[in-house]
Amino acid sequence: MLQDPDLENLRSHPEWQRLLNASMKGARGELNVPRSPIDKSPQGDVRATLVAFHGGAERPDMMVDRCASALERGWRVVALHGTAPAAAERFGWPLINCEQVVTQHLEEVGDLVAPIMIGFSQGGGLAGHLAWSGHIASAGVILVAPAMGIRGVPIPNPQTCPVKTYLLVGSDDWALDDSRHATEALDQSGVPVRLDVRPGMGHDWPGDFDEILQRGMEWILNG
Repeated sequence: MLQDPDLENLRSHPEWQRLLNASMKGARGELNVPRSPIDKSPQGDVRATLVAFHGGAERPDMMVDRCASALERGWRVVALHGTAPAAAERFGWPLINCEQVVTQHLEEVGDLVAPIMIGFSQGGGLAGHLAWSGHIASAGVILVAPAMGIRGVPIPNPQTCPVKTYLLVGSDDWALDDSRHATEALDQSGVPVRLDVRPGMGHDWPGDFDEILQRGMEWILNG
C-alpha cells in the first residue's frame, strides 16, 4: 500500500496518515493482542464440525450467526478469530504466520469431529489454502466470495490434497475471476469442486445461504 501507484491520490487525505499509523502499530504488534475463538456445540451428539473463518474487518460472531442453522442439525460451530486489527472491534487475518494463528486456535478448542472449513472473503481464501495444502486436516471446504489475496489461486500439482470444495460467488463480485481460476486449477488437480455463481450478487452472502450450507455439507460428507 505504501508503494502502490493507484493509491497516490489518497496520500494527501488527512485520514491516510491515521490509517498508516494504525497499520504500522499493528505490524509492530502493539495492537495485536491474543483473541479466542467462539465454540458452539449443539444439543446431543456432534455429527461434524464447521470451522469458520470470518472476512476481513469482521468478527467471529458474524460467522456464528451465519452458521446458526448448522447447530440445529447437530453440527458444532467453531469460529476462529483473526488477530490483525482492522477497525474498532473488527479484525482480519495476518499476512504472515496465519497458519500458526489458526493452529494455535484449533489446539485451544481441542479435537474436532469431521471438520469442514467455511470462510467468507479473506477468510475464505485462507480456509481454502489451509485445506488444499494439507496444513489443516479437513473433510472439505465451503467458500463464500473467497478472496485469494497474495497467495493467489491454487497451482495444480499432484501434491494438492483432494479436499472437496464448494465455491459460492456472485456474478458481480470482484472476486469472481479468482473463483473461476481456482475451480479450473482444482479440477485439473483432481480435487472435487463445484462453482455456484449467483446472478446479480456482489461481494456478499446469498439470502438462501442456510439451504446452500445444508446442500454443501451433505455433498462433502455423503457425495
